[in-house]
Amino acid sequence: MEKLNDNGIFIKEFEVLYSQLDNNYELSKMAAINLLQDMAIRHSNYVGYTLQYLKERNLAWLIKGWAIEFKKTIMENDTFTISTWTKQFKKLQAERNFIAKDENGSELFKATSRWFLIDTVKRKPLKIEEEFMKNFLPHDAESLISNVDYKSYKPNTENIVKEYTKNINVENSHLDINYHVNNAAYIGWAMDCIPLEDLNRLKLYRLYSIYVNEVSINDNVLAKCCLEEADGNKIYTIDFVSRDEERTFAQVTLIFQ
Repeated sequence: MEKLNDNGIFIKEFEVLYSQLDNNYELSKMAAINLLQDMAIRHSNYVGYTLQYLKERNLAWLIKGWAIEFKKTIMENDTFTISTWTKQFKKLQAERNFIAKDENGSELFKATSRWFLIDTVKRKPLKIEEEFMKNFLPHDAESLISNVDYKSYKPNTENIVKEYTKNINVENSHLDINYHVNNAAYIGWAMDCIPLEDLNRLKLYRLYSIYVNEVSINDNVLAKCCLEEADGNKIYTIDFVSRDEERTFAQVTLIFQ
């Protein structure tokens, strides 16, 4: 069941499926992120801006970045809801918030994100008109995660304990309907750069990502990985650049406890 409340909050219930589990028998972080972007599209569909509607007008939603905080684990067959809403837009940008809660109303994870509406032919952002946005019922609620600037994070050189690189091969399965790498794929690439020991032993509680330039099937991508240790946390920052390092594509920062 899904519904749009009078206050502009779109809500849907989910059940954790086997295919969404990681090797700790929990809802994987990739599955959670895919659910968030699916919720954004479902909300758009619900108010009349379906993928077909956008395609016919050479329009598409493009994400600038994510800030996600994970609070509690979710196991197979658990049911939970995700709620999402948009804030008042600012010319070329629209902020969208999400929160997932279990059956008892306890917070599972939450996210803040920034989106652009682009012309898919010119590959340029468009001004978001008030008439277009009013069906979403946007409001001025506080961002669920504050102080997100959607700028690149610069590791503290005093805390760096390891740096390394990894070549990324862009595959067809990484592409979305706009023929560029899906935003969630970068996060999957970042997770693949982290030692399995840390993924199994530590708890990922915060994730940031920003997207700078699109990646297509013919691009050669290099992941530049940096590990910091500070205040009992491990901070992995992965910059995705061209292999000649002349172009920056994206950055993902993962903070583990």
